[in-house]
Amino acid sequence: MKEVGSCTAPTVTYPWDDDVLVKDVSDSIQLAQPAFSAATLHQHLPKTQTLEQRKQPGYDVGVVETPSMLNAQGVELGSVGLAYFLELPTSDHLVTDVQQSSASNAEAQRNKELLQSSPEQIGIRKVKMKLVYDRLIELGDLDEAFRESPDGMSILNHQSPGDLYLHLFAKFLLPPRFDSSTEDPNGIKTQIDTLIRILQLKGVWYDFSLVEWRIRVGQILWNDSDAESQSHQLFTDRDLLLLQITLAGELLLRLDAVSSMDPDEAERRIQVTPEEYRGFLELKSRKIDWDLVLARRFLDNILVVKEDGQEADTAPPTAKPNGLLSMLSLGTSKTDVDETPASEDIILLPRHQAQQLSGLLHFAEALKWPEIDVVVTELAQKLGIPQNVDEGEHQSPTYGGFLNPKTPSVISIYGTPLATPRSTNTIRDNYFGHLSKPVLKRTNTSQTLTVPLTTTLLANAAEGAAGTLNIGGWLSRSYLTGLILPGEAISHFLISTLLENDNLAIAALGDSAKLYGGFVYANKSWWSKASVIGRVLGSLEDSVECMGWICVSTLPSLPSSGWYELDAEQIEHPR
Repeated sequence: MKEVGSCTAPTVTYPWDDDVLVKDVSDSIQLAQPAFSAATLHQHLPKTQTLEQRKQPGYDVGVVETPSMLNAQGVELGSVGLAYFLELPTSDHLVTDVQQSSASNAEAQRNKELLQSSPEQIGIRKVKMKLVYDRLIELGDLDEAFRESPDGMSILNHQSPGDLYLHLFAKFLLPPRFDSSTEDPNGIKTQIDTLIRILQLKGVWYDFSLVEWRIRVGQILWNDSDAESQSHQLFTDRDLLLLQITLAGELLLRLDAVSSMDPDEAERRIQVTPEEYRGFLELKSRKIDWDLVLARRFLDNILVVKEDGQEADTAPPTAKPNGLLSMLSLGTSKTDVDETPASEDIILLPRHQAQQLSGLLHFAEALKWPEIDVVVTELAQKLGIPQNVDEGEHQSPTYGGFLNPKTPSVISIYGTPLATPRSTNTIRDNYFGHLSKPVLKRTNTSQTLTVPLTTTLLANAAEGAAGTLNIGGWLSRSYLTGLILPGEAISHFLISTLLENDNLAIAALGDSAKLYGGFVYANKSWWSKASVIGRVLGSLEDSVECMGWICVSTLPSLPSSGWYELDAEQIEHPR
């Protein structure tokens, strides 16, 4: 056994067989597409790799999803790997402690109220969202420049600790009390300590250590069904999430900088001793670790642009970014203190659209999805991708050509936020509950996940031609932008993106998906691997499996197109 993060993974060795290869002793298949790597935090190499392998930043967050999604698909159809099986008793989805996101105790309730009335009392400024938007753009440019630099640059190559201190505490947080015992009261240590303390506040932030919130991050960003009811609040749900990502990004880039130095250099340059660095690690919680995971995924995959087009100087490039180092000034400008226009917003564009589309097409082909060419053609048209390949070559990465952010139709495609058709009942199941108060009534044997799909059929009825640009709701946008947190979420996003962009399938199945069940369509049936039916049928000879979904030709005794769900109850064994 060997340690992987906080888990112990089984290993197999053959000391007397020199010819054995690593792949020969694996009981799980490799991830088939780079896009599928979003499912895991474990180090690995997918079967196919992008032309440019992205460098990993310096700081290792130190958490992994449980069970390991690298082992979710066994060699035998319908099976899982041994590591996945062994970790099931400690699965992330069994953790339902909502202490960080619930108002179940006095401290959390007090913090929640202060956030909307007097956030300064808990150390947070009344932040103008324009500052958050600008900083997200800056952090994305910085992170990209650092990853592409051959010299291992960090945020400290462009800003001194003092400048970072002024930037953080003049815009987002109130400065901590002066600590004369600290060698540098305005230094990186003070900034990291304060960011960790603020992100630890109970009742204020979303807790992405819980599976529920990992799946729902896109719903908060791309669903404005509660915007009107929150108009009187200082921070809406979406504003709060964007601020949380910003603060987590600030913390992540500082930890990247410290971890990139050897202990002597860190103590000499920024007055951070090895003991203080270990102190950072002890201060962190599981909730903070997942904040950092979200920040990393956001910065790596999301390109933030201004919807009103005012950010021409920081507009994203149409190919590999150039000249980013000329845009790294973090100084306070006049626009930092201007009032935010009421109509100003940001659009979250994918940095790796080609990679995400390639993964979606592989998923559809592996599951023998009917009329793939029609779905691909329509999706390419909506995304503004030139169709310059011959018919039948839809696997070509040309279909995922680089997104041109200056194309108006593309801006409309990824515009935010997006209201769902059923805003009065966004999600009806016992998995999520209301956005602010997740109701968790699950058992080990009974899970349901029913979500309304945002479809082109519904959008087309809204406002004429504008509806034809719709690529789906928050589920599709989560996948296409790559905003996917590790774990089971990617399987939900893949099948939902496929359905939300297939008018024929939606017409036959309806717009309410039971993602832990299955459905019958076009003389085949598709089943989630979370369903016992899917796992059993997965062993049939003609079955196929990909990323948590199984397709078989076996149909129910009275087949009809639609969704099927299995209800299971915990059975008490007689003593």
